[in-house]
Amino acid sequence: MSNATAEAAEAWPACALASRFDVAVFSSVLGIGKPDPRIYLAAAEALGAAPADCVFVGDGADGELAGAAAVGMRVVRTVEHKDTDPTWPGPVIQALHDLDDCPV
Repeated sequence: MSNATAEAAEAWPACALASRFDVAVFSSVLGIGKPDPRIYLAAAEALGAAPADCVFVGDGADGELAGAAAVGMRVVRTVEHKDTDPTWPGPVIQALHDLDDCPV
């Protein structure tokens, strides 16, 4: 899920990363953004999963970590590209490949 522009959402299917994701949820499409609980719930629903069965990974921008935790998702902060919420008390990974070793 992303707080992204309509242009980013339109370009997503052609992006090399798109094939690595089962679903993509964009704020510009839904008209709501992080940390609104509805965007997290929409992502879980699109996956056919309960929020408690989802792991949200983010750098903390826009209050996204607390938003994901508020709907019951397990949350991991990544500092690989940007560290926006250094006070987050939960698990932290240095890079996405570290998810394999993360205790969530």
